[in-house]
Formats: sequence, C-alpha cells, structure tokens
Amino acid sequence: MKKIFRFLQITVLMHILMSTDCGGFPENLNTQVESETKIYMNNSINFKINDTIWINGFRSMKNYDTSISDSIIQNFTPYTNIGISKLVHNTNYNLVRAANKFEIISIQMSPEDFCENNSIRIMSSNDDLNKLFRYKIGLIPTEKGDFVISLNNKFLFQNINKRNDILVDYPINDPYKMVWEICNQTVPRRDLLKGDIFVKIIE
Repeated sequence: MKKIFRFLQITVLMHILMSTDCGGFPENLNTQVESETKIYMNNSINFKINDTIWINGFRSMKNYDTSISDSIIQNFTPYTNIGISKLVHNTNYNLVRAANKFEIISIQMSPEDFCENNSIRIMSSNDDLNKLFRYKIGLIPTEKGDFVISLNNKFLFQNINKRNDILVDYPINDPYKMVWEICNQTVPRRDLLKGDIFVKIIE
C-alpha cells in the first residue's frame, strides 16, 4: 500500500513539473500571443507650450493561445511604459530625460524608478462593451524644444508622421544616433526604434 501511495506521489509531482517551465510558471502562460495595440496621435504640427498632445490606443482583450489554436480573453489589465526625452546639443550625449517637462493626463499612471524623469507607466482601461483595452494619455508641454516620445515596439501606429528628421539636427560623435546622459553609472545608447515619435514644441 505504501509503495502504491509513493508511486502516486511521484506521478503527481512529475505531472506538475512537466506542466511548468524552468521559472516555475505554467507553460500555457507563455503560449499567448498578445494582440497589437493600435496608436493614434497627431504630431504632424508644431505644438505650443500648454497645448495637449493626445495619444490614443486600443487593443483587443483577446490573445491568441498557440497551445489550443484559439483566442482567449486576457485575464489581466495591460499597461505600457512611455519614455519622454528632450534633444540637446552636447558633446557626449544628445538626449536628457524629460518626463517632468510635461503635465500628464491619464486615469492611472505612475513614474518609473529606473532613472529620474525617465518614463511613466500608463494603465489601460476596459471597454467591456467593445471587448477592448483602451489607452488615452494627454501630454501638456511646459517648455519649448524638440522631444522624442518612445513607445513599445509592439504598437501599430496609425497615420503617424514620426518626424525622424528632427534627430538630424542633433548629431553626436558616437556609433549610435541616440545617446542619453549618464544614469546609474551607465550611458544608455541606441539607434532609432519603431516606437520613437518626435515632436517639436514652440513658444
């Protein structure tokens, strides 16, 4: 009887181990493919101080689960991080963190702690009637200058002029086109990404 009980214990344990990944999470959590988030934003004009730059986005509440080859409702509310930086003329870098140069209009948001004024985290809201997650963020600039708003690369931009030509006016002696001021003893640097959108703020 003891041998049978021991065998059952081992069988259950093996089943649990086989149904989890190396991090101890059920495998089916890693089989979901998120729907694309569509983003709308009018940055083709030059904004003035105290204008509101609206960013609107939405995505389906359903993800595609490859383990069952079907769509399922996502059971948690997604969020996104938005980075805001200001372009500057400097020998060592051409970007400084500038989330504090805007007033933020959002239902739910919080600053990120990685670097001061680096980015903000925006939570989506539920549109249960249309089965959508929605984002709506307003950015009110408090000073003039050229800025870059960086969003997740998974976003699908709708009729947005990214105005990458603005970056040309801020050359830097570095293999990468975008170099930030030092942060936590490191110097973040990279090239343009799909999620970078440039805006010009005038007086």
